[in-house]
Amino acid sequence: RPTICEIGSCVVCERNAAAVNEAGELLLTAIHLPREIVVHRVSVERNSDTAAKVCYADELLALARAVVGESVATLTHSSIDGLLEISALGVTKASTLAGLLDDRGLGAADVVAFGDMPNDIELLSWAGLGVAVANAHADVLAVADEITASNNDDGVAVVLERLFARR
Repeated sequence: RPTICEIGSCVVCERNAAAVNEAGELLLTAIHLPREIVVHRVSVERNSDTAAKVCYADELLALARAVVGESVATLTHSSIDGLLEISALGVTKASTLAGLLDDRGLGAADVVAFGDMPNDIELLSWAGLGVAVANAHADVLAVADEITASNNDDGVAVVLERLFARR
């Protein structure tokens, strides 16, 4: 019978692990963990406060990166409610768009990209013009070439109207 021990909000069964929230909902699973991985207790609370939700999503992403590792897959998140995105190593919005544009003879300089969450960071960094909405995640605001009005105030439309007015 495998040894099962509970560590905070994580359950480890030999080399497999699962993270659950206080309500018992599954947050993360990892199968065949390397033996050197130590699962630590991560305390995250979800409530209606937006700042707390962003912190929750960031902590959940940090836990996933600690378990999966950054040499195995690309991990990011796109929601303040803890939705994680895991894709093949190096697969991002930027890498996908770069491949599509390359086939058409276009490049990053031809792109205006908009974003608000960490899954947009590589895209905004790569694009000729990377624009974050004012209510974007702090990491997104840090890499943007420009910050526009919030999504609630039609920030994307503000930039597009300005760009199209130049034509």
